[in-house]
Amino acid sequence: MNPAISIVTPSFNQARYIGQCIRSVLEQDYPDVEHVIFDGGSTDGTLDVLRRYESRGVRWTSEKDKGQSDAINKGFRAARGDLIGWINSDDWYARGAFRVVADYFRDHPEADFVYGNNLFTDGEGHVIRRVRTMPYRWSWLLYTGLLIPQPGIFMRRRVVEECGLLDPEMHSSMDYEWWLRIARKFEPRFIDRYLAYFRLHEESKTGGAQAREIWLRERGGTMRRCAELSGMRCKGRLGKWLAIAGKQTARLARALGNPLPRGLHCAPRVVVTINLIAPYRVPLFNALNDHHDIEPQVWALAATENRTWQVAGADMNFPHRVLRGATLKLAGQGLEKRRFVHFNTNLLKNLWRERPDVVVAAEFSPASVQAALYCALTGAALVSWSETTPQFEAHVGPAQRAIRRWLLRRAAACIATSSGSREKYRLYGVPDEKTFVSLQTADVDGIARRCEAVRAQRDTLRQCLGWSSDDVGVLYVGSFIERKGLDALLCAFAAAVKSAPALKLGLIGSGDQEAALKQLAQELGVADAVTWQPYRQQPELWDFYGAADVFVLPSRLDTFGVVVTEAMAAGLPVLCSKHAGAAQDLVADGRNGWVIDPAVPAQIADRLVALARDAQVRAAMGAESRSRVRAASPGNAAREFHGAIVHALASCGRR
Repeated sequence: MNPAISIVTPSFNQARYIGQCIRSVLEQDYPDVEHVIFDGGSTDGTLDVLRRYESRGVRWTSEKDKGQSDAINKGFRAARGDLIGWINSDDWYARGAFRVVADYFRDHPEADFVYGNNLFTDGEGHVIRRVRTMPYRWSWLLYTGLLIPQPGIFMRRRVVEECGLLDPEMHSSMDYEWWLRIARKFEPRFIDRYLAYFRLHEESKTGGAQAREIWLRERGGTMRRCAELSGMRCKGRLGKWLAIAGKQTARLARALGNPLPRGLHCAPRVVVTINLIAPYRVPLFNALNDHHDIEPQVWALAATENRTWQVAGADMNFPHRVLRGATLKLAGQGLEKRRFVHFNTNLLKNLWRERPDVVVAAEFSPASVQAALYCALTGAALVSWSETTPQFEAHVGPAQRAIRRWLLRRAAACIATSSGSREKYRLYGVPDEKTFVSLQTADVDGIARRCEAVRAQRDTLRQCLGWSSDDVGVLYVGSFIERKGLDALLCAFAAAVKSAPALKLGLIGSGDQEAALKQLAQELGVADAVTWQPYRQQPELWDFYGAADVFVLPSRLDTFGVVVTEAMAAGLPVLCSKHAGAAQDLVADGRNGWVIDPAVPAQIADRLVALARDAQVRAAMGAESRSRVRAASPGNAAREFHGAIVHALASCGRR
């Protein structure tokens, strides 16, 4: 039976951080947890954060108190669990920490008080120091002033009952005085795992210079008082040097016995490196973060490239950061006119600090090479994640192919975003059992809800595109560039309009071919039937999906075509180019649309005419699109992504 765990958190004006603290408790893979928060009357928005988590069982009270010690003592009195932990509102727990602690107490019934390692972070939550502690003796605590890592402590209820509460008169070093009091009665037990994150920032008691000076002065007084009260023979300077010598000898013995510790995280830590965080990636990473048996975070190599995407921070429910670096713009290959190469000088340094168990490296960039080097040095697992298809690889030079083969020989698993991408891995000799297909996903449920909600205003939205209620609106969303095949689409549309005058075409996006495409529409005599709209951000874009009747993607080259996923979620029949990865995985001819060849405009025209003439076929295909797009839902995509991580962990012995 799992013992109930109570977590006590004092809080005062910590709106910026307390949400992460609460989530770290709620996301533990543990069945019986309560979180008790005593707030000292915050005025900075902390209470709004607390209210958001009331429905998830968080208990909180906000009232004026006598300081942090008083708030913690109130929490100890209110706690109902068999095991009690204390964590401050600006710190947070590592994934899997509660399970590790509960297992230790189960296997060691004689233990009453345990603690583990801490990861020290900056104000943004980036690891700056790994504090791997060790079993402490009471004399070490007394004479060296060492602190048991407070966020990583857990105790049985009887420890509080027999040793009393914190001294409410102490402001900074009340935990140190309490540890000394407890250690005289209960032997502290050490768990060699990173149980929590300790955040250092200017507002924290140990972050600012002035606050730290107060803490040191208060701790010194506590040491002197406890030394005077102790019955130990070795006191004063001799006792201090003996304690320091004993601690350093123990530390040296551990360093020699295990110079490069592995597997010290409670849950495997996973770092995903990616060029930039695109809006369509956010649902995947949010769903991956819901797998609580791993601790994932996403590192973007750059903030932007040539995109105008906007991603709200509130939408990203996963740890993320943008690395420092430079971006080099190079000429592209084939239909890809340009490409971007990111150079990040601090990637290897950050990997060494964070010490992840798995690194998922997107594509075959300089960052992937650094990730492979880190994995080779530490024994961590490398996972390759790529969306390119054999059609893209046809333009890759010998040097790039050599780098790909070198990386893939070292990869423990591979993640493909389509069946075509998996075929690419096969060409490089990667066996199928190492490759997991995580389809390019989108916010499938969110798009469906939005499109359903705007149906009442559908006619108004169609007017923005110049469409009447009797028109059959065909929508394209994307860049106006050569490889997207819009010239072929306009030619096909001009032919289709002759047989189905109700057809209208809406093009949303921008690009260097826009002027030439508008001129082509004039020459084809369909300028009045084509509406041009500028690039739109989400969720405004979903409104246009809801207003359309058909979606078309005529690309000559595309890794996947996430717009097809979005259109299917909106319930539209789709015409998808055979050169897009989505064609093989999501489009079934005659069921939810057709796979088309942009080199054959007549074929596209025939499909457009067929859809324009039969509303029932459009409705049936739209319903089939909603059903088939479930294969590319964020949950399914994250499940395959997670499967690759688990496979990689097993291969390197860190599962």
